[in-house]
Amino acid sequence: MPDNKIKINIDSLKINIDFQKLLHGIINIDQISVTHPIISMDNTINKNQVILPADFSVAKCIQGLKKLFDFLPVSQDSFEFIFNNASSPYFGNMDGSVYLTKKEEIILNTTINNVALSPSLIRNVSLEKYFNLGSIEFNQIKIQVKFGSNNEIHGRCSFIEPKLKSKNNKLVFGSNLIDSSFKLSDDDYKIDIKPFKSNFPKGSVEIHFENNRVKKNSSFLV
Repeated sequence: MPDNKIKINIDSLKINIDFQKLLHGIINIDQISVTHPIISMDNTINKNQVILPADFSVAKCIQGLKKLFDFLPVSQDSFEFIFNNASSPYFGNMDGSVYLTKKEEIILNTTINNVALSPSLIRNVSLEKYFNLGSIEFNQIKIQVKFGSNNEIHGRCSFIEPKLKSKNNKLVFGSNLIDSSFKLSDDDYKIDIKPFKSNFPKGSVEIHFENNRVKKNSSFLV
């Protein structure tokens, strides 16, 4: 079976160069921005495929992002990448920015609108098998992530109007807002979902999940 390949088509690309430094013979690219990148895949994601690989490493992820500096002038120690009105089969549009420095943290901010996912994209164990889910939808997702120099990822996610729908398009779960925070490292990860109200079914929920790979223990509180 052929591998899935991601394709990105860009309407326009803009590069901002620091004019003051250019007058002194130094090329410094302050900002790179792309407009309306269209993200597509050659093949449909296999049902047994996991979006986040089992061997995912925070340290390798940060190192990979830092490699972007290989394409920039040696003297440059920071730059900002901005994307506007990105689209894909999985969401309506996305705006955001990534601020990178060679030695310090990397900061990602993004807002994704009109998200619609198939449950089989989320995990190796298919959710629809147990809950008869047909779709996972969000009116909007706001994400703030910091990739630290200590090889840790800290972030916050806000899910606006999340909905779970059955295969016959009936509402299984719905809420107005879910706020969460997380921390990832190669040794452990934590996820906290703040108390929120569920519109359907009616109720209040709070979740804390923690897993430590070194101590080989985990905890899950609801």
